[in-house]
Amino acid sequence: MANQLVVVGVLRGALILTLLAAASAPLHAVTFRPLGPRGTSEGTEAIAWSPDGTTIAAHHWSVGPPDFFITSFVFAYDVQSGAPVVIRGLSALPHSPDGGLVMHPTWSPDGTRLGVASDFHLWTVSVADSSAAQVSFDEARSPAWSPDGSRFVYAGVGGLWMVPANGGASSRLTTGFDASPAWSRDGTRIAFARASDIWVMGANGGMPVPLTSGPDEDTQPSWSPDGALLAFASLRGGQNDIWVVRAATGQLSQLTNDAAVDFSPAWSPDGTAIAFISDRDGTQRIWIATDLSTVPVTPMTWSGVKARYR
Repeated sequence: MANQLVVVGVLRGALILTLLAAASAPLHAVTFRPLGPRGTSEGTEAIAWSPDGTTIAAHHWSVGPPDFFITSFVFAYDVQSGAPVVIRGLSALPHSPDGGLVMHPTWSPDGTRLGVASDFHLWTVSVADSSAAQVSFDEARSPAWSPDGSRFVYAGVGGLWMVPANGGASSRLTTGFDASPAWSRDGTRIAFARASDIWVMGANGGMPVPLTSGPDEDTQPSWSPDGALLAFASLRGGQNDIWVVRAATGQLSQLTNDAAVDFSPAWSPDGTAIAFISDRDGTQRIWIATDLSTVPVTPMTWSGVKARYR
């Protein structure tokens, strides 16, 4: 992937695409970022790679005058070019008068649909046509589509829940303030955030075990393709950075070390890159790390992580 900074924005309905040279940069940014009116707070969250690695979806939120409603919507873009990718089924979602909350995209294994939390209910939307289907009528946040396509796990009232992908009754997996569930690629394990740590349990429930520990918040886990590692966002050391933990041993490696806020990591399907959100250039954008060999990492270098999946 070329070392270019690619920024895509929208201003009064017009698409803006800017390419800037980024010589020797280990990171590049590619983001579809609507520019809010003056006084608006806004941000991007919840990165999801398409199964073929060509597209990234995320959601953008904003709050501002005159009524200070919080709104959010899902967008997608081509990883190589930065061009927006239209998810046609999003237009079929019902919206509340204030614009609605469409958040936390997750791809179907075949890449033809997205699961989203729309006004805190779970829906699936088609990529190719204007169709949408409601999956769950319970409160749902941070859904994750199973690797075999048969079900979702999501954060709901009082814990994590499971529901068939075609709809039906939800079943409880955990009890507590659990968030950010993530399936391992083989579908046998689910990682999630509980309190300030990353936990892992079997895909059908059972006793979860902590993978990280400590007073600093660890959250937003993302599995490597072979299930050996988890990337996650952490406040370790007093700043928001991306870390990796070995699932078998709990051994930690720090991947970013920057005063900026880095969060929401997502491992690429081929394991050669991690996308994350950062404000390191002064504006919150999606960044893709293809080589962090210049960052001191012990006991594993980023190049060593990358080599596992080539």
